[in-house]
Amino acid sequence: MITGAVKAVYDFSPEFVFFADATPGQTNQQTIQVKRLDGKPLQITKTELTKEFLKVTLIPETNSPVHAAKLVVDVRATGQPEQFSDILTVYMENSTKPAFLIPLAGRLLGAVQLEPDSLVWKIPNPDRWPGPNAEAATTRTLIVTSARTDRPFNIGDFASSFDELLVKVVNWRSTRSLRSP
Repeated sequence: MITGAVKAVYDFSPEFVFFADATPGQTNQQTIQVKRLDGKPLQITKTELTKEFLKVTLIPETNSPVHAAKLVVDVRATGQPEQFSDILTVYMENSTKPAFLIPLAGRLLGAVQLEPDSLVWKIPNPDRWPGPNAEAATTRTLIVTSARTDRPFNIGDFASSFDELLVKVVNWRSTRSLRSP
């Protein structure tokens, strides 16, 4: 039987990076601290990501020995809502294989958000529909908001593919201010 001990050469923290709710027009940033533990210089030569909206910047630590650095990962939301994952691959000088991998994940928000994301009309008895409370049975509210803070939010024409469905746009802020004391 052969036994041995494995000593880590690199230490990085965090070991997993999560971006929560990346908003269009904004850049979210996470910093990864990297150290070389064997006393040799940390010589990161290349980093790789597969997603176009992710970018990494290497910042050497100026107030510490040459075996530490920061990797700053930026995510710039595209405006399309999606959940994503990627792997940050880090290479060192004179190596063709990655020194270490850091998983990344997050959620990109869409430029326009809907609440709720779908509308449902339940019709328990079509012969008596809409029933005694016609307003509640036939009306649904959909709140449309913009996740972008860098430009005005203008809503154009709303329409429905159902001819019988009436769509009415109400400015929520002005309606809300009329109801407030």
